[in-house]
Amino acid sequence: MISFPKLIPLLTVFIFSCSLPLAISDGTDTDREALLCFKSQISDPNGALSSWTNTSLNFCNWQGVSCNSTLTQLRVIALNVSSTGLSGSIPPCIGNLSSIASLDLSSNAFHGKIPTDLGRLGRISCLNLSINSLEGGIPGELSSCSDLRVLGLWNNSLQGEIPPSLTQCTHLQQVVLYNNKLQGSIPPGFGTLGELKALDLSNNALTGDIPPLLGSSPSVLHVDLGGNQLTGGIPEFLANSSSLQVLRLKQNGLAGKIPAALFNSSTLTSIYLNRNSLFGSIPPG
Repeated sequence: MISFPKLIPLLTVFIFSCSLPLAISDGTDTDREALLCFKSQISDPNGALSSWTNTSLNFCNWQGVSCNSTLTQLRVIALNVSSTGLSGSIPPCIGNLSSIASLDLSSNAFHGKIPTDLGRLGRISCLNLSINSLEGGIPGELSSCSDLRVLGLWNNSLQGEIPPSLTQCTHLQQVVLYNNKLQGSIPPGFGTLGELKALDLSNNALTGDIPPLLGSSPSVLHVDLGGNQLTGGIPEFLANSSSLQVLRLKQNGLAGKIPAALFNSSTLTSIYLNRNSLFGSIPPG
């Protein structure tokens, strides 16, 4: 389970969850070695991983590890070591957990870059590295994670552009990248993600126009692009969305007329447009 506390109060009808598909065990089982490698390369001052030892053969009983058993092998399908005081760089060997579906390293003190080896996690659906001190860019290699549904990287110090290739993960439902130092434009492909429910890119340094197709997804509920340097107007699809509940575009450089369609929506409950250069009238209703 990966929770997004900033969004929960606003999306009362939507529960953020990570489904864990069954893992198919084939080839050599390297999960135990990958976990021990992970532990050996980080700092664990609170002893949260004390159960991870060479003398313990069943790694499925280790703290934070969840497995799926088959007739021949045990495979790690989830690792949750959130809020355990771990620190250091995220070891690349975590990319050897080839059957993992959910990885949660949030609320720790990890620093350095996100390893490109995470792009080898071909079955991962939920990735949460939020509330750490990660730097550098978002690896374009994550586009190889074709089953990725939830990407949480908020409250870090990530820089550079959001990789356009990330939108090749066509099953993305939640992309939460707020409170970083990301630059460049919003990839247009976010507007073509048919399963997208929540997009939060607020409090970065993004520039350019809002992608014209953003809001065209029939499932989109929450869009927050506030606190950036975006220009242009509010796209027609975003204004006419039949599913959108929360729209936050405050503190940008947006200009033009406020679309009347925003106030005809039967779903929108919250609209934040302050600190822009928009004009027009707001209906009395």
